[in-house]
Amino acid sequence: MSKKQYLINIIETNTEKSYCTYFSKLKGILLFLFLFVLSLLMTLPLSQLFFKATKELNINHLKNENKLLQEKCISWQTRTDSILLCLNKLKKENKKISILSSNSTSNVQYGVGGPETPPILKNINYSTITKTDLELTKIENEINSLSESMLDLKSNISSRLHKIAHYPSIKPVRKGWISSTFGKRKDPFTNKIVDHPGLDICTEIGTKVIATGAGKVIAIRKEYIQYKGYGKYVIIDHDFGYKSLYAHLSKVMVKKGQKVNRWDVIGLSGNTGKSTSPHIHYGVYYNGKPQDPLNFILE
Repeated sequence: MSKKQYLINIIETNTEKSYCTYFSKLKGILLFLFLFVLSLLMTLPLSQLFFKATKELNINHLKNENKLLQEKCISWQTRTDSILLCLNKLKKENKKISILSSNSTSNVQYGVGGPETPPILKNINYSTITKTDLELTKIENEINSLSESMLDLKSNISSRLHKIAHYPSIKPVRKGWISSTFGKRKDPFTNKIVDHPGLDICTEIGTKVIATGAGKVIAIRKEYIQYKGYGKYVIIDHDFGYKSLYAHLSKVMVKKGQKVNRWDVIGLSGNTGKSTSPHIHYGVYYNGKPQDPLNFILE
């Protein structure tokens, strides 16, 4: 029995020439194996080149992501440092406001939130980066708003404390008794009913007379005519429309234009001018109109 053989017939399309070759099954298998090995040898460098190119692309992608992450970390660190600096300033302002408001127990806690230190990821989640940026921006805006509010509050408190410091709110002498109040009374020299625009406080000659609020001395008088006028006196402008008068002094101890604070000694009580006995006449004026000093004294 003859062995089976296989025929391969190759025909040229232009010349119609044909080429024939016969081979056995074994030769066919060997030829297939040869061609298969040859194709592997040819494709191996190509595959290596492909994998190398893919690897380089991945490395470049990771480098870009790492660069982006480093830039974001630097940006976050800078913004975080700025936030901490603002918080420290706010704490100092809060301490000042606490002192101004005489509230030593005030301790405002500034609640702020923010991103944790970003973890090292194989693949960066860009939505997370965007979210973190938005959260930092929100915190920065809130801190700026809080800073402006605290500055306004500090300004308001300072203004109120300034006004309180200038308010004529204490007695002009630390000892003595009120002999005549504000309003209608009988004039001790004429026995006529007249308006008395202040308080008369009896006290010993030489008693220290103090400023009842901060202000500026706008008028003094050291010369006087006995039994006429207010004698020796001092007038203080406390701003905000308030003025105070200290009359019948034995000695003036301030100068015109001098600034004084509450409790500063401005003179000594006496019996000068239109006076029947040692005392001090104390008057308070608001926008030029006499007011009852008892309505201002808080002690």
